[in-house]
Amino acid sequence: MGIAFRAQQTFVSSSELERACNLWSADVAAIASICGWNGLPGQPVSVDVGRAINVLILSMVRNYGVELLGMRQWMPGLRNEALVILAGNHANWRYEGPSEHEMAFNAKLYGSCQTVRGELASLLGISLTDTTALLRYHSNTNVERIAKERLESEHPSGKPIFSIYASELAQRIEGCCQKPLFISRPKDSA
Repeated sequence: MGIAFRAQQTFVSSSELERACNLWSADVAAIASICGWNGLPGQPVSVDVGRAINVLILSMVRNYGVELLGMRQWMPGLRNEALVILAGNHANWRYEGPSEHEMAFNAKLYGSCQTVRGELASLLGISLTDTTALLRYHSNTNVERIAKERLESEHPSGKPIFSIYASELAQRIEGCCQKPLFISRPKDSA
């Protein structure tokens, strides 16, 4: 029987978010509050990796005149895909637990792409059916969500106002945030 593991996202600081979003701290705090951050005015933002991805998404779309609250419905799929992409990089993990279990955890990061994606999604509590590799925004009523499996075969339907790739979100988070982004422990440890 295999060892069960749990994953915890680490926190992204205000300065890291400012660099990722290319915004001032007051703008980052305003967007973070839309994403559920409950800090006080003037308090530095500190959010988990998933919420940092949400802040990044909203920071990207605000330049297009899109209602930020209306975009919240499209964030989970992009966030989930970006989290799975980030989790696929061994450098983004720190293992905390008995050394005899570390190899069992590391084995989850290696193998066929489909197997590893499934393992990582499960570890993060994500369903791969709720991931979006590419979001193409045409209007409030015309938004295309394209899954990773359909990315190569999908034929665009007209020029969107903007597009967001989950891989770009992952790259920007990796480029601005300290490692690790995730911590893994055996489920039975504290």
